[in-house]
Amino acid sequence: MQHEFRIEIDDLVLRPIEKEDVDRVRKWRNKESIRKSFLYQAIISSSEQYQWYQSYLEKEDDIMFIIEFRDMPIGAVALYHIDLINKEAEFGRLMIGEESARGNQIGYKTTKLVCEFGFEKLNLAQIKLEVFSDNPYAKKHYIHAGFEEAESYMLNNKKIDRMLLKRR
Repeated sequence: MQHEFRIEIDDLVLRPIEKEDVDRVRKWRNKESIRKSFLYQAIISSSEQYQWYQSYLEKEDDIMFIIEFRDMPIGAVALYHIDLINKEAEFGRLMIGEESARGNQIGYKTTKLVCEFGFEKLNLAQIKLEVFSDNPYAKKHYIHAGFEEAESYMLNNKKIDRMLLKRR
């Protein structure tokens, strides 16, 4: 969805994804360290990424941000499956693609900012996410951000935990 939302705090900016970002996001997404954390783990071609971007622009329930740290694009994040009637959305597509930006709690800060945005600007009551059970770093990060484990299920012989953050 094309949007004009912009979130800024200190050296961290979340801005709308633009066409110029598409190939950078694909390169981040194709890194083994990032790809293994996504349900869909295939290498994404340039044409597949541009097709994704074109369909993203047509969606009404998907807000994707580019994460900038000190004026440099370093990652991406999204709220999607946004349901304003039931006041819920899914958090995901979080990736810190630039190695130099890791270890600065940017993922945690981004998670908090996006969820606050969802609650305050979109008036959501709850935000969900899914994470592989064998990803303790991500789970610890989400729990620290306020998410609670809700349930688990199996997909392709991998256990996935659904987590939930309710508006306070």
